[in-house]
Amino acid sequence: MRRLDRVERGVVALAALALLARLVGLGTRPFHWDEARVGYWALRSLETGVYEYRPVAGGPFLYVVGRRLFALGLTSDAAARFPVAL
Repeated sequence: MRRLDRVERGVVALAALALLARLVGLGTRPFHWDEARVGYWALRSLETGVYEYRPVAGGPFLYVVGRRLFALGLTSDAAARFPVAL
């Protein structure tokens, strides 16, 4: 086994552990007001089919991804935080 193979495995294992640590308990705390705002507008966009860009709210990424997750039925705090956690 090459040394690089061991290093690569170590990096992958460390990244997997870091991701696990980041995702455990993701939905246990209540939303911060800013997270709630993003969730509200993503749900509203899903219900109405209308998305309106608001520069003060940042770009459309969180709204678009949140809308798709909510459309799949994943309407929880953890699901809303998942894209940001990655």
